[in-house]
Order: sequence, then structure tokens, then C-alpha cells
Amino acid sequence: MRHLSLFLYFTALAGVLLGVSECVGLALGGTTLDHFLAAAFLFIALGLGARHEGAGFVPLRASYALLGLAGVLPMLAGFAPLGAAFSVFLFLPIRATGARLAAALNTSESAVSLLALGAFFGWLITTAWAPGLPGFLGLWLVAGALQRYVIPAPRKDQATPTPSIKNLLPGLFAGAGVVVLFLMLSPYFALLDSGSMQQDLRRGLALGVVFFAFWLTFGSALGESKLRLHVAALSAFALAALVGVFFQLVSFHAQPEGYQGWLANARLLEWTQVETRALTEESSVYAPLLAIVMFGIPCALIALLLRTSIKTDHANPGPNFLSPLLGGAGVAFLAAAALPSATLFPSMANLTSALLFLSGAAALWAASSNKMVRAIGCSGALVAGAFLLPGEAPKHLQHPLVDAYVWFPKQHQADFFALPRVLERTSGQPEEDLDRVHFFDGRNQLSLLTEDTAVQRKEAYFAKALAGSADSICWVGIPNPQVAQVLLEGASQLTLACDPPSLARMALRNIKSEAFDFRRGLAHSDGPFDLVFMESSAMWESRHSLMRSELLRQASLRLNENGVCAFVVSPHELMPGLLPQWMEEFQDIFAQTSMFVLPDGLNSVRLLIAGRKPSEENAAWPLPAGEIALTLEELGLPLFDADDLESIEVQLANPVGAGHPFQFQGPFRPIDAALSPTAFQLIAELTLEDRASAVLAEMQSFELEGSTSLLGFYAKQFDAQEYSVHDTYLTKNPYATETSAEALDLLMQITKQFPNAAPLHRTWAEVGVGLVEAREVAWLDHYFNQLWKDFEWNDSEIRLALAHSAMELLDFELALEHLDYILERSPNFLPAKQLRQLAENEAQAPSDSHAGHNH
Repeated sequence: MRHLSLFLYFTALAGVLLGVSECVGLALGGTTLDHFLAAAFLFIALGLGARHEGAGFVPLRASYALLGLAGVLPMLAGFAPLGAAFSVFLFLPIRATGARLAAALNTSESAVSLLALGAFFGWLITTAWAPGLPGFLGLWLVAGALQRYVIPAPRKDQATPTPSIKNLLPGLFAGAGVVVLFLMLSPYFALLDSGSMQQDLRRGLALGVVFFAFWLTFGSALGESKLRLHVAALSAFALAALVGVFFQLVSFHAQPEGYQGWLANARLLEWTQVETRALTEESSVYAPLLAIVMFGIPCALIALLLRTSIKTDHANPGPNFLSPLLGGAGVAFLAAAALPSATLFPSMANLTSALLFLSGAAALWAASSNKMVRAIGCSGALVAGAFLLPGEAPKHLQHPLVDAYVWFPKQHQADFFALPRVLERTSGQPEEDLDRVHFFDGRNQLSLLTEDTAVQRKEAYFAKALAGSADSICWVGIPNPQVAQVLLEGASQLTLACDPPSLARMALRNIKSEAFDFRRGLAHSDGPFDLVFMESSAMWESRHSLMRSELLRQASLRLNENGVCAFVVSPHELMPGLLPQWMEEFQDIFAQTSMFVLPDGLNSVRLLIAGRKPSEENAAWPLPAGEIALTLEELGLPLFDADDLESIEVQLANPVGAGHPFQFQGPFRPIDAALSPTAFQLIAELTLEDRASAVLAEMQSFELEGSTSLLGFYAKQFDAQEYSVHDTYLTKNPYATETSAEALDLLMQITKQFPNAAPLHRTWAEVGVGLVEAREVAWLDHYFNQLWKDFEWNDSEIRLALAHSAMELLDFELALEHLDYILERSPNFLPAKQLRQLAENEAQAPSDSHAGHNH
């Protein structure tokens, strides 16, 4: 029972401390370096407290109550000085927690192993389930209730001996060396998979199995023997000497011949029950196997080093080696946050090796009582370390996707938790002119394909139109050169809030502008801005997910009086249950909030949520003007009058009524776990369409009674899609898209409400092309005749669809009537000219559509 209480206490306390660290990081700004500062703050305070017994001269209950108040720190996100000031008040409670942790370690011979297991399970709970603020408070209550039973009350006459320097140095260097080793290898963790939160969890579980396999066997046995420090020294030396080997493993697996070789092993495929030629990311064992093969050795050696470095002397209670370990880890995180990444990262291999060799040498010095033996051992270890400096980090890392293209690395620059690379893709057929440059972060493709940039440019122009004349713009997310060009037009300042900023510098390396201002996060940007443009990408990766309450508050604080915050997301990247809460979060922060549906043909749609604090209530959104309006028309979004804008706006209640938006609030944001299923997949089949349909249908249920929007049409449109192997292995005709009567009925309802809206004319034109390709004559005849006769639409695209319908019904006279009308207005309209030749010969138009997939 004693061991169970200790394990539960350590688990709950680890969750609380992880939550405190995240809360402090969010209060400072939420970027990677902010979280490094928070980790340094936590480890240093714990390390100082672990030198003492009892409560570290701080009242027990009062200090723990203050620790629980850390949960309100995310509310201070964006107030960096104020957030830092409030965080300082947590130093003494965390220090007292370190003292109680040291006291708990002296209550049982198994306490050290229970602490390691509890810390791992605490990380697992907060990562796998992401319980949010309620979960943080629950862990805080559990730890607070158990600490009275697992920690002995300190004696009044108890004195804490002062540790000798030789007992401090081994753990100090070991803690720093392990952290720097982790930071050095972290950019390569997701090199061969999509880097999703789901894969991060699988990797952590796999490496946790390796860690505890060595901790609980060799580590526990040797940690209680007289050879403890000798084993710690040997483990540190082995880690230091193998740093170069770790890089070679990464380089080997980054080449197709490396990872494809053993992943195609017949026995492995039989064991995993995979029917493909090689194990792919779709398998749940893909990421764990790669993690063990690439990082299993350092994980095992770290387990031996840490287990043999922590001293538990139950006969003579006093300072143990947990204190210097925590202090060394804190100093390493502080250095990583304080020093420029471009300066620190290139030398991390040598720094890692040096710290680990120093740890081993200090452990040999502390293990020997003979000065001569001590001097010879330490000198020999340091000389050996000079000859075993690690090799260079891998510079030529291929893209691991297997497709019909050849990938060539063009540039390499590593950074904390990112591995940005620029690659050139070619089809091997130069005559087709398919050479393109792409931008990657690990395995995630961040730069858009050439054919996809029109959608992103349309969103950026529309956001600028909503902000009026935007002179100062802040762009949050993954930068794209085409979008940067749009935002730069007419702007004197363009701040790019990108974590890390090296991603933005590399992506925009060919654009020279004095208006650029690179910042690592929105909280670290100055402002005020006319427009904060947040463009989501790689939502499955927590570092790139922009759905965070802190970001909206930071945007609100940095906007001008009439500034606009625009957030763009694709429903394909979301899960049901998130969008209504996110909309309510917008409504809670901004006085006026609207959602707009930006059509992109029949296969795709984007949602733009805009919020502002207008000087007058219910002020109308400005219409695009001048060049922006003309460009939007060219990009497929004509907006020239109020009806045009209202036809793409969704009428929602304020507030939406979806409940409290706790999903997006730290610590342990539940959205991090909720977005895990949206991870990138090579073959998605209909997963994306089904998910988008469910997201849009859910959002449609929150519309005001009696109103209609494009949400319902696209929900039914995506739901109507059918999967075929043609969609995966053949080039899909973009116009050969299934639809349904329900979808067309909903689109007709919106048309009756806004019969003159130009965006609806464009949407019906897309529908007409799809129905012609699918040869859906009955729908063409029913819906397009209604548009022509009831609404008097005489668009060329509408009349062309009717001409196709007439020809399918062998009414060539009616078809010629429609075609003649089109050619009178547009003599050079090529589709009508070609179709007229067929109509004159009374021949039906051919179609290459595979809609319906009935083959």
C-alpha cells in the first residue's frame, strides 16, 4: 500500500509540474523558447529545493495552494512582463515541492524507480488524454491529498548537510548532457513520419519500454551496488562516444535504401500483418519500430546513467544526487532559451559529448578515494574524449515519401524541434517542365503545390479586404511565398510570427523586402496591427496548430481600434466538436465575429472566421475595392455588392451556444489529442471528405433559424463522394465529382435567398461542369432550367450546361439556341464553339468522366 501511494503521488505530482511548466511557458508567449525558459525555471527551482528535507523552510499548505494557482497563468498570455512577474511567485512553491520530493525518496528503497515510473505515467496522462484545466486541477488535488501520507513530517532539529563538490558535479553534468542530447536529436524524431501528436505518443511509449527495461533490470541492480558511480561513468562515456554513431543512424535511415531495406523484411511484414511491399506509416507499429531502431541505444544508456546517478542512502538521510541532476537539466534548458539557436545548434554535438565526458570524469573522481587513481582516471577519460569528438550532423536528408518523383536536397538548416529543408522535385522528364522547389519541416510539406496556391492567395486577399486598407499586418503560421507577395502589396510592415523564425526565413529566402519583420510568436510581436492573419497548416502537429485561446487574446491585444483578426481553416483538417467551440471563443474575445465560406470548386472549401472590435455596433464588413476586387474575381470569388458578401456569410447566434470552449485552453489542451486523427496519410481514401462533411453539418446546426448558407451544400456534397482505386492510383479528373439531389436542393435554397449573388453564379457554373461530366441529364434539365427560366440567369456557363443537357436529350435545335445566344455575347467562347460544331452534326459530346465508379 505504501508503494502504491508513492506511485500515485509521483504520478499526480509529475502531471502537476508538467502543467505548471506549460502554464509558465504559455504566459511567456507559448513558443518553443518560452517553454525552454519555463522548463529551466521548473528544474532549477526543484533542484534547489531537493537539497533540503521536509518543506524547504516554506509552509506546506500555503506553498502547495500557490502551486495550484498556476492554472490561471495562460490567461496572461500576451502580457509577457506581467506573466513573468506572476510566474516568479511560483519559485518558492516549486522549491518546496523539490524538498518534499527529496524527502519522499528517502521513505522507500524503491522510491527512485517509483518516481521514474510516476513521471512517465504523468507524461502519458497529460499527452494521451490532454485533460485540460480540469485535469490539471484534478491531479493537483490528488497530489495534495497524498503528500500528507507519503512524506514524513520534518523534525524541528533536522539539519541538512552541505553536499561536497565531488558529489554534485557528476549529476550536474549528467543532467545537462542528457538535456542537450535530447535537444540535439529532437529534430530527427519525426524525420520519417508525419510528426503527428499520435505518432509522438507511440514513439514515447516505445522508447519508454526500452528505458524502463534497462532502468528496472541492470539499472536497479547496479544502482544499489558499490559500482554505481563506475557504471554511471561508463554510461556517460558510451553516450559521449556514440554521438557520431547516432548521426550515422539518422543519415542511414534518411535514405530510401536505408529505411526501405529492413522495413520490407518478410518476417516483419508477416508479424505486423501488413499486405504492402514494405511497412508504411499507416501501420501503428511503424513509428515505434523506427524510434527503437534509431534511438533505442541512447535511451537505454540514459536509463543506466540516470538510475546510477541518483543516490538514495536510507541509513544516512541527506542530500542526494537528484538535486544536481535537476539543476543541470535546468541550466541546459536556460542556455537553449538564452543563446541564439543558430549559434548553439551547430555545436550541440560537440557540446553534448563534452558534457557527458565531464560527467563520466566527475563520476570517476567521486568514486575513488585515492588521489592518484582519481587523477589518472579523470585525465584518461578527458584525453579519450578529445579523440572521440562526434561527426557532423547529417546534411543530405532525402524526403522519405515514395512517389513518381526524384527529390534533391537543396539546403539544410537545423533548429530546435524543426528540421527545415528546401528540396527540388523533378519527374525525371525535363521536357514536361515539372521541376519545382518545395519546403519541408521534417517530413511535413509546408510549401504549397503550384496548383494549390490560388486558394491561399484568395484567402489572403479576402482577409485584406475585410480589414480595409491594411498597412500593418501580422501573419501567423507557416509562411508561403505566394501569400507573402499578396500581404506585402500596399503594406509598410509585414510581421511573420513563426516558430521557429528560421522556417519563415528559409521559405521566403527569395523575397527581398524591408517590410519583413521575423518574430518567433505573436506574443513577441509589437503591433498594433490592422490585420492579424492566422492561416492553419499541419493541425495534427501541436507546434503548428493555431487553435489556441492564447493566440486569440494576443491578437486582440495587438490590433488597432478597427483591426481585424482573420483565421482560416479547412474543414478537412478538423474533427467534429471543435469548430462551434472555436467560434464561441472568437465571439467571447471579439465584439463582432463572422464566418465566411470560401468556395473552391466542388472538391474543396475553406472557412474564414473574422473578428474585430468595431466602433459602432453591427457595422457592415467592407466590400473589396479596386485591384483587390478584380483579383478576387479572377481567383473565383467575385464580391461587388452586399448580396455577394452575404451569400458566403454564415448567420450564427451570438454566442453560438456550443458550451464553454475549454478544448483550446491550457494547460494540456484537449484539442491536441482531438486533432491526432487528422494526421497526414499517404492514402486517405474518403476519410477527409467524411470528416469535412461531419464538421460542416455540425456547424450548420448552429445557424440561425430560417437562414441558409453554403455550409449545408458542401456538407451534402462531401457526403456524396464515393471512393475508387482511380482516386488513388490514377490522375483524377477534377470535374468528375459526385453530387446528390440533397446538395443541389440546398444550393437552390440559398440561390432563392440571394438570386443575384455572383459567388452563387460561379458555384452553379462549377456544378454544371460536374453534372455534364457525370452526364446527369435529369439534374441538368431540372435545376438549370429553373435557373434560366425562374431567375432569368443567362450566364454563358449556365446556358452551356443547358446546351449539353439538350444534346443528351437529342434536342439539337434547343442546344443550338443556347449556343447561339452564348456566341452572340462571347464570340470567342471556345467550349461553345466546339459544342456548336457537334450540335450542327447532331452528334453527342463525349465525356471522359469516371463519376459513379461503377467499374
